[in-house]
Amino acid sequence: VADFFRFLRNAFAGSSENTAAATRNEMLMQSVKTLVKGLCELHIKDHLHAECVVGLRCCLQSLGNLVCSHQSSESLVWELLTAQEYQMCTALLSSPDVKVRQYTSMVLYNCLSPAHVESLLSSAGSVAMIESLADMLANTESEWSLFILERLLQHDGLVAVFQKLSARCRCVLLDIAADNLTKTCGEDAPLPISLPFLEHAQSQLLERVWTMTQCLEAAAAGDPEISEICKLLKVLCLASAHEELKGSFADGSELLATALEVLKTVHLLGKSSENTFTPAQRLDDFTGVDRGTSELTDHHSFGFKRDLVQLIGNMCHKNRKHQDMIRNLDGIPIILDVCNLDAKNPFIIQHVILAIRNLLEGNLENQAVVGNLVQRGAVTDSPLIKEMGIEIE
Repeated sequence: VADFFRFLRNAFAGSSENTAAATRNEMLMQSVKTLVKGLCELHIKDHLHAECVVGLRCCLQSLGNLVCSHQSSESLVWELLTAQEYQMCTALLSSPDVKVRQYTSMVLYNCLSPAHVESLLSSAGSVAMIESLADMLANTESEWSLFILERLLQHDGLVAVFQKLSARCRCVLLDIAADNLTKTCGEDAPLPISLPFLEHAQSQLLERVWTMTQCLEAAAAGDPEISEICKLLKVLCLASAHEELKGSFADGSELLATALEVLKTVHLLGKSSENTFTPAQRLDDFTGVDRGTSELTDHHSFGFKRDLVQLIGNMCHKNRKHQDMIRNLDGIPIILDVCNLDAKNPFIIQHVILAIRNLLEGNLENQAVVGNLVQRGAVTDSPLIKEMGIEIE
């Protein structure tokens, strides 16, 4: 069987003529279907069957070459992989054999037409398959599973599935979303995340962000539920600065008010007693964070205040309604008060400077508030004032 699929693999590689001829041969295609199904079923029953593993590897490689060389065979291969509500494909993605997992994800990705993406997300097996792909990415850094998950993030249908996934899997998807939001894409490139997914992220943060204010002690490293809240915030920070997505935040009054109130709460908690929100200002703390050896980076609060400031600043950029809201909620003094060196919140000073700039731009009332704070001595860091571009007579 392995030799049969080796022959097909080599014959299909880069040859549209061979693949076209093969797909027209009904007897050959029926034999391929039967052998693929048999190999998969045997592998699921006995993962250690060495000959089956080798045959399955060659089989998957031949299917990959078939799809790449003859696009019209995409549906045929897709039907093979997704039989029985994706049970076979999910089992292969969970195989103990690394190459079987890699080859399966390669074939799956090359079959992912828009219609097949929609079919995958609407199927009963979607959760199990996405969980398997996320596990692959987390454990083996599989580029094919990454490519598939990126495609799913771009589709509106992911929202219906997202909350059914485990917190760990959701964190993997949010990490991918955050990473892609930092990349520069071409003019015709799809958005890194769909608008419904962005709206879902906003609603989830609004619903769950207050949980962070109850975590005064360092949470266990890697707690996925707490990590997910921080990753949701990070995605929104990046999306609110993204040229194609920032318009989705223009009417986000509830999100802005919540971000400010949470910032105020955690800041005051950090000042009231020694806890996870208390700034870390020792030289050793900064050195450890820079070297990646500090335990501070394992805390759920690491970067949390900075990201809240960044989100507020981004949402106030050239948005008079939001600028005025922050002033009316007495947010400007709070934002200025968090402007301190803090190893738990790298670059928070720079983000405060940017946020204040966005709050003051074209807004005389906000400028007057800051000017009054300076005159009263509430803001005394003259280099900071200078960098903000504020001049006091």
